[in-house]
Amino acid sequence: MQRLLSLTHHLLSYCWYHVRYSNKMPAWQQGNSRLFIITLRPETIGDQGVLAHEKCHVKQWWCWFIPLFLFGWTIMYTLGHTMIGLIASSAILGGSTAIHPILYRLIRRYRLWCEVEAYKAQIKFGSYPNNDFAVRALLNPNYDLKLTYERARYLVLIKN
Repeated sequence: MQRLLSLTHHLLSYCWYHVRYSNKMPAWQQGNSRLFIITLRPETIGDQGVLAHEKCHVKQWWCWFIPLFLFGWTIMYTLGHTMIGLIASSAILGGSTAIHPILYRLIRRYRLWCEVEAYKAQIKFGSYPNNDFAVRALLNPNYDLKLTYERARYLVLIKN
């Protein structure tokens, strides 16, 4: 069993995200992620910080998808013979891919947490001369986080 888990972890460590390069995104973004697909601008090739930022968002998606997916299949297996079980499992399985994007769009505190964690990862893995870019990025009106400069700086650069 330990060997199977080890092999599964090894294989998943290589295929839990996919990167593609394109300029088809809003001008204010260097990259974005949809489900497990990361899209980066071609000029960011080699920038480990931007990749780490988007990988963080993909991990956030997986953290919702895997438990809900497994729960949905458990409901399908145990209660799939009943109408309510079939409806519930279908709703859970269908919602498992959409819950992270829905929460990100609708709940400002969740969006703030997601972006703060992603910018912390970007600072950690990127080699930037000044990390103030992350604070300015959080203040971007497209994120709609309603932060002050001091609060954004505290969240990204000071708070662990």
